[in-house]
Amino acid sequence: PPPSHKVTALQTPYPGPGVIEQTAKDIVEARLDGAEVVVLEELFMCPYFCQVQSFPLLSLSIPRPSGLPTDHPLFTYFLTLTSRLSITLLLSYYESTPSGTLFNSLACLERGKVNGNYRKMHIPDGPGYMEKFYFSPGDSPPTVWTLSSGLRVGVGICWDQWFPELARSLVLLGADCLVYPTAIGSEPDGDAREGSSRGQWMRCMQGHAASNIVNVIAANRSGREVVNSGERSESEIEFYGGSFATDTTGGIVEEA
Repeated sequence: PPPSHKVTALQTPYPGPGVIEQTAKDIVEARLDGAEVVVLEELFMCPYFCQVQSFPLLSLSIPRPSGLPTDHPLFTYFLTLTSRLSITLLLSYYESTPSGTLFNSLACLERGKVNGNYRKMHIPDGPGYMEKFYFSPGDSPPTVWTLSSGLRVGVGICWDQWFPELARSLVLLGADCLVYPTAIGSEPDGDAREGSSRGQWMRCMQGHAASNIVNVIAANRSGREVVNSGERSESEIEFYGGSFATDTTGGIVEEA
């Protein structure tokens, strides 16, 4: 049989200003529990600001990591942590480029080095999830990272998970597992627990696992988040969590 690897999806309600310290604590605990790879929720560093359209919120974007001392302090901090723990961290962030183009991105930080950067392909645009105001569609090809452990991780970000052609492409490129950092919860006229998309969201990715004979891991935001644009009335989403991992038949083996 192929070697086994432990991948941990974190799910912590956004704690506010202490997010870096809380996330680091969670990563350390995951490592002590045997995790080789830790997956953070989509845009974990701040409230899910895409609930509203606000030009000042564009300033939340930061340059992609290079592994050099000139990196943003966020990456310097977590690169140091991955080196100290000998771990791989899949870190979702809001990317700015020198040309001014902005992306919803995922960095692979592995044992103190940058192993890659993926830009979200599929960008939603609707009430509560107005991402096209903030992000351009990613220009990354279907992305599979080979880690130092030998594990080959295929990646997507949130809405990417609804597209079976991406999942299939990642498996054809050799992915051993598919990983999706996510931010999904209540719709503007709904509730995160009743009548939500949670069941469909899970079944969609379970289908990717079953049809491609591959493990799938999703790390979703959780808890109630309120955002005020300063220009319009506030908006709120209750993220339903439910982060999970499947086996290669699509069966749920772990669920938060």
